[in-house]
Amino acid sequence: MVTSQVRHENAWFPGSVTGGLALIAGPALWLTALILRYAGLETSNLPADQRARLAAEPVAAPGQLVAYVENPGLVIAGYSTFAAACIIVSFAVITFGRVAAERSYHLAQLGAVAVVASLAARLYFLGVELTAFRLVDALGLEDATRFVMDSYVELSYGLSYVPVAASAGALLGGVLLSLGALRAGTIGAGRCVLLMSWAWTFLGVLKDSDGGSISGGVALCIVMVPLGVRVLGGRVSVLRTQAVPEPLDRRFPAWLW
Repeated sequence: MVTSQVRHENAWFPGSVTGGLALIAGPALWLTALILRYAGLETSNLPADQRARLAAEPVAAPGQLVAYVENPGLVIAGYSTFAAACIIVSFAVITFGRVAAERSYHLAQLGAVAVVASLAARLYFLGVELTAFRLVDALGLEDATRFVMDSYVELSYGLSYVPVAASAGALLGGVLLSLGALRAGTIGAGRCVLLMSWAWTFLGVLKDSDGGSISGGVALCIVMVPLGVRVLGGRVSVLRTQAVPEPLDRRFPAWLW
């Protein structure tokens, strides 16, 4: 258990099985979570005037707290699924970056690191969100909403701005990772744009899911699920035990998609 004479060539973390499954399950969970979070408010039995007031709020937090009162089980399911998605997508991004780094080392490495950091920050935001929901249970909707809104800046940017700074990694990291994968030939221009659109999904505390964020989840599935199938099938040569450089295909339409 302390030493081993076995040498595993081309060993990498998290490995082809975990990485391939993460590339498939992570995007699916991400999309499911966004749909559940969207449904939490949209399926609430709210009068039209209250919906209009919530839509006019500068931040989505009051609406998310109302959604929790109206559909607590659905809202918690959405946020819980999103937490699981953040964890699994982290392994998916590491695997995706490993593939792209074969021919675009610096862009893929820096991009993947920044995106994973942003996913870790989302877990901090999820902790704040769960606390807000528990305040609704303890204090009631009106008092909990007042407290959350009065403390929103401190809750969102607390801990010396570490979580919000890490979350901003999605903005820059998404661009770097997408361009790195494009340069490496891992994806074409179309999926490069789709990956960027996913990386810019809402950041922060008690944000609402809308059509734009859901389309980002669809984009993530389109980009990563096919690669996950290839990884599980052993069809990505750079990840095999005996590594062989992946042939670079610049023919049309490979570069485009």
